[in-house]
Amino acid sequence: MNLWDRGSATDYELKGPIPSTDDHARTIQRTKELLARRNRPAAVDLLERTPCGLYDAHNHFGDDFGVLVFEVPLARYEELRLFRSDPASRLVLASIAEVFGELGIYIRIIASEISDDFAMVQAPEPALTLEVVDRALRDAEILLAQAGPVSAVDRAHTALHGYLLQQCRQAEIPCEFADPNSARLFGLIRDHHPAFASNGPWAGQVTTLLRSMGAVIGTLEPLRNRGSVAHPNEALLDQAEAMLFINCARTLLHYLAAKLQG
Repeated sequence: MNLWDRGSATDYELKGPIPSTDDHARTIQRTKELLARRNRPAAVDLLERTPCGLYDAHNHFGDDFGVLVFEVPLARYEELRLFRSDPASRLVLASIAEVFGELGIYIRIIASEISDDFAMVQAPEPALTLEVVDRALRDAEILLAQAGPVSAVDRAHTALHGYLLQQCRQAEIPCEFADPNSARLFGLIRDHHPAFASNGPWAGQVTTLLRSMGAVIGTLEPLRNRGSVAHPNEALLDQAEAMLFINCARTLLHYLAAKLQG
């Protein structure tokens, strides 16, 4: 679905990502920074909340040009459809294309496509949680539906971190770290929470599995810090990896809720 164009022929075929001497994520980040300096908050917000790609395209006239494609879930796709008939929204899109052009990427068309569906682990609903955990879980659901998995990574991690911290406090497990990360909290729960005192007839295998889960949690934190929109990172997680991150966090929350509250 085309959202904006320069008024020329709008039929085209995408050929592949635009070749660039710079990383596309870095170019998009620079575009946002320039738009922010020019007091274009609506344009910055659109790029912050909407995953996009930069593609080479050509039409039947033999013209070659760039297309900016917003790759979004169905609900967000319908929201963007309104941009086609809203003059103010079209100006926002035009300002984005203008800045990309200044950075060496000529954009003739801005379009929107429905992103591939990802298999999702059901959102957890752990009982007796802190308000921040409940809020983070709700925010993650909203962001996942409206802006895609990359935007939801930070909230998914906050929910897991907050839940681990709460369970340590409730079980009165001592912690020598002033600001423990998720991996340390999970290790304390695994080693000291009464619910883990016995893992049944498969204790050895379960212990191995739990240590592997600890390694997964240890990987989530740097991915959240350096590959999500939690900070102004230049290289973000791809959509599939962001969904993997969210599914891992949800799976861990499901397991912990069953083990600690069951």
